[in-house]
Amino acid sequence: MLRAFFESFMGGAFIQIMRFYEQYSLPINSVVVIYGFMMVFSWSNLFRIRRRLVAAMVEQMRQLSDLGPDVKPKRVLKEVVIPWQEALAHARFPLVAKQAAFWPKRCTLEAVQALLPEEDLAREALAVMAELEQRRQSADTSAKKKKR
Repeated sequence: MLRAFFESFMGGAFIQIMRFYEQYSLPINSVVVIYGFMMVFSWSNLFRIRRRLVAAMVEQMRQLSDLGPDVKPKRVLKEVVIPWQEALAHARFPLVAKQAAFWPKRCTLEAVQALLPEEDLAREALAVMAELEQRRQSADTSAKKKKR
């Protein structure tokens, strides 16, 4: 009954599209599902690369005593080396894409650098440093309270 309503309401073009879809639903759905998996793997691949780059930057920043969470991102970029090749070596999927992207790109150095601006990585590393500093301070405070 619902199908008859849609056919009468939408007209002849809808009926032809519906019949085409019913006839080829398996290949159409397969392409859509494969595309979905490909995009999810591409998004998660870029996310893992970003996380690895930020973690490497934070490790370098922790070794330099004059780089704290209150430093500007441009100064971080002057003193910290971003290990692009190392992060790409650990990539698990050959494609990368931002979450709003329609189509992924090959996982190359140029593509990853275009998708992950250095200044954004530096800002994120500074945010992680600030969070680590805050956790350390709260742990010190709670340890002092326990001693009393």
